[in-house]
Amino acid sequence: MKITVLDDYFDTLRTLECFSKLSGHEVTIWNDHVQDPEALAERLRDTEVLVLIRERTKIRAPLIARLHRLRLISQRSVYPHIDVDACTARGIVLSSSQHPGTPSYAAAELTWALVLAAMRQIPQQMAALRAGRWQIGVGQSLRGKTLGIYGYGRIGAAVAGYGRAFGMHVLVWARAASLERARADGHAIAASKAAFFEACDVLSLHMRLVDATRGIVTAGDLARMKPSALLVNTSRAPLIAPGALLAALKSGRPGMAAVDVYEEEPVRDPAYPLFALDNVVCTPHIGYVTRDEYELQFSDIFEQILAYAAGTPINVVNPAALEIARPRP
Repeated sequence: MKITVLDDYFDTLRTLECFSKLSGHEVTIWNDHVQDPEALAERLRDTEVLVLIRERTKIRAPLIARLHRLRLISQRSVYPHIDVDACTARGIVLSSSQHPGTPSYAAAELTWALVLAAMRQIPQQMAALRAGRWQIGVGQSLRGKTLGIYGYGRIGAAVAGYGRAFGMHVLVWARAASLERARADGHAIAASKAAFFEACDVLSLHMRLVDATRGIVTAGDLARMKPSALLVNTSRAPLIAPGALLAALKSGRPGMAAVDVYEEEPVRDPAYPLFALDNVVCTPHIGYVTRDEYELQFSDIFEQILAYAAGTPINVVNPAALEIARPRP
């Protein structure tokens, strides 16, 4: 089959051990990022199988309508960037392993790296040292402070465990079922959303972006945070109301932020507003970007392709698409 991979920025996939699973197939890999539907339609004109790296490229109905040879989209995890109904209507199968019980430990580790970097001012101290200055301020310790986990899913639970190992008091706020899991794991539950934002010294967001969670963190929530507090977002930028985080940081509540996600990605503007703030640590959506995580994720993604080629598709999100025959080109 003719397989196309989008957004492999560093041409990493062909260096993975699991890439050998695609031997015998014709694989084209693109290393740049393109979102323009016209350009994508041209690139994907002969594609039968499309491999996506998480949510880097949006696959919407106008593009799908032009991909006459496409039969399978293979990826891993959630799929808000894909118009599933449009795929189904054209008989395009979406296979996406939801890896139950297996969090992205890489994302959890990056979250903790950002917590440490922000609380100890590591990027700022490094920049100062390289500029010939010796120490530029005093950081904060974590032991004894309150770590807030907003959304207690697989990654949130892993980060809570890191907080406990560092001697922090873990406080959770989430939907009812998640609160029960947090309570069973021995963590404290906030009395209310307002009390949660007021109590946390470090508050980390760990929710999926769906209609119900879009903008769930409001300007009022942020205004309740301590001037010494840190907000961490390695999940999705739109969980926070538009413009609220920038305004909150400028007003001093919370006092710091560490973010790995942005409204539109990739961000290539060096004048991006968050980048100009001294109290913010920013990384370019690298939460899951480790070789180990890639081996894990793309082993699943490539297995989905092999299963489809064998006539036994797995992890199918839209089984109705299987009922619509798509002839081989």
